[in-house]
Amino acid sequence: MRVPAVRLFIITAVLFAGVLALSACSGQDTEKTPKAQNEAAVAAVHTEIAAPAPEEPEAQEIAEVPEALAATPTPAPDLADYEGDWSDTEFNQNSGCNTCGLFLNYNLDSEPVPMLSLIVYDGDRLIDFLGEYELAGDTGTFLLEDGEIKGTGTFHLGAETVTLQVELASGDETLAELFSKERTLVRDPYQGLVREDPIELVVRYVQEQGEDPQQLTYQLDTGAEWNEEMLGGEEVEIVDGVDPEGVIVSSYIVNTLNASVEDLSDTEKR
Repeated sequence: MRVPAVRLFIITAVLFAGVLALSACSGQDTEKTPKAQNEAAVAAVHTEIAAPAPEEPEAQEIAEVPEALAATPTPAPDLADYEGDWSDTEFNQNSGCNTCGLFLNYNLDSEPVPMLSLIVYDGDRLIDFLGEYELAGDTGTFLLEDGEIKGTGTFHLGAETVTLQVELASGDETLAELFSKERTLVRDPYQGLVREDPIELVVRYVQEQGEDPQQLTYQLDTGAEWNEEMLGGEEVEIVDGVDPEGVIVSSYIVNTLNASVEDLSDTEKR
């Protein structure tokens, strides 16, 4: 069947008009899409800005430390607890006389300023110093000046001991050896020690020398001359060997703490 040309033309025109209309609509949508996207993005930003920020968690309060547990500085020791004599355990126990040794004394009540005395005696006076000291906490310092002996001292106040260090700038060899190490001082350098029998120590000593202890009678010498020399006491005793006629033929210095015996038979009594 043949379609008339006029009718075909009309159909073609209608179809072409429809295509144009669709293209126009499509182009309009295409132009609006970026604008719509931009408006959506702006709206999203405004929404994000307008949205309230999430609440931060509240800071937890730090519990207060009880005062009893809080760190407190160590209080300075009460110097009244340290007043009086402190003695060197090692030096005093091994000295050759009863009052020989190293002694530190705090004379708090006798002076308007803190004073200490340092005495070192081994049969001869080595140091007899009295001077001021400075205390910071439980540590004290002082300048040592005793004649030609000069130096610096540092002491530490412990619970039941006092430790002492002395750096000598000048002094003899005995003091240099004595203070080559830290000294430990206590109230009683003989506490807990057992004093041996001085006569038994001498009898043992005589036997070790190859002599017969039965030849003499041994007894303590309590003469004043020994006491004046600071011998003949509790720690150090003088023991005499007496013959049958009552004549003293030998004498010994006996340290009852370290069991040392010194024969004085060939030396004159001091």
